[in-house]
Amino acid sequence: MTVGPGHPLYNMRRKPGTPPRWRATVWYQTEFGLIDVVHDIEELDMLQDLVERGPDFYTIDRIEIVINRK
Repeated sequence: MTVGPGHPLYNMRRKPGTPPRWRATVWYQTEFGLIDVVHDIEELDMLQDLVERGPDFYTIDRIEIVINRK
């Protein structure tokens, strides 16, 4: 089953207090060494916008995405 924009299950509301589904950590190479930025997101496609708004794309060292099991 494909669930995308417009589908009722896409980015559906969750119960209050339920943690976001994903945790993405982006490591950036800076003049001060590696820094990591953690994003708690509900849908994976949200990560694209967060990365685009962050530091220069070419400074990304790596991105790790894990399911948030809090």
